[in-house]
Amino acid sequence: MFIQKFNNNININNNNTQYINENENFLQFNQIFNDLIFACKDQNSSRIIQKQFEVAPVQLKNAIFKKIYHETFELMKDQFGNYVIQKLFEKGLPEHKKQLFQVLIENTQDLCLHTYGCRVIQKAIEELQEFPLLQEQIIDELSNNIMDYIQDQHGNHVIQKLFECVDCSKLQVIIDDIIQNVIYLYQVLIYFIFNFMIKKIQTLAFHPYGCRVIQRILEFCQPQQTKQIYQKLKENLILLCKCQYGNYIIQYIIENGLEEDKQYLLQVVKKNFVSLSLNKFASNVTEKSILYSNDEFKYGVLENLLRLNQNNEQNI
Repeated sequence: MFIQKFNNNININNNNTQYINENENFLQFNQIFNDLIFACKDQNSSRIIQKQFEVAPVQLKNAIFKKIYHETFELMKDQFGNYVIQKLFEKGLPEHKKQLFQVLIENTQDLCLHTYGCRVIQKAIEELQEFPLLQEQIIDELSNNIMDYIQDQHGNHVIQKLFECVDCSKLQVIIDDIIQNVIYLYQVLIYFIFNFMIKKIQTLAFHPYGCRVIQRILEFCQPQQTKQIYQKLKENLILLCKCQYGNYIIQYIIENGLEEDKQYLLQVVKKNFVSLSLNKFASNVTEKSILYSNDEFKYGVLENLLRLNQNNEQNI
């Protein structure tokens, strides 16, 4: 009915006629409007609907929203429908965003752990910066299950988005929870010992998704917030260097960390340079240390290598 009225208005309004002429998708949209929920779940129709939110007037946006609102949760988890909801968060009216947000808050955990739902939450976090009270609500909701989200293949992206888009001073509750569990995120699970020495450590010391969140904290948070994280990491530096995932965090500190933390880490690397260089993952750390250190460090490494070589020659 709305589309029919809208078409009638087109015939008597030059501005609307120009609008329709410029929008080549409108006739297609007219055909799918009556079955909008089904159309949202179709790849091509979903794109047509998204396009309408780029150019449509307020009345048409309201009509679309009214049609799909009762199925928004279902669409948030749909392969193509989730893009329509993301576009609503991006181009919808403020009242649309607020109503969608309520659906999101009521289903936060389900959406965070879902392949497509997590994308909707990330978009909401981006677009709700103009609504600080709503943003605080989603932070509170996420903090209830923060460790589950960090370790989930989809949820970890939501937590990363928080640290990218939200003032870190508002995330202290989440940061405190992560600090308490940071050792768990990179705990070594399996050791193999051969010929009285460790030849290889097959490890999941860093969780494959948890390590990404830790890097985001180090990247975006204030020094007073990251200091506690660094203190926890220092307790297991050698294991982290040799870890399939943890070595990336150590590399990040060497390249971007505070000078005090960087120098502490470089001293550990210098002291264990040979053993780390012979490890598949830790060798990435030693390479990074050479690239991002001063001459004093390089000379120190060289002296240690020469001293080791002399000792080996004396033992022959």
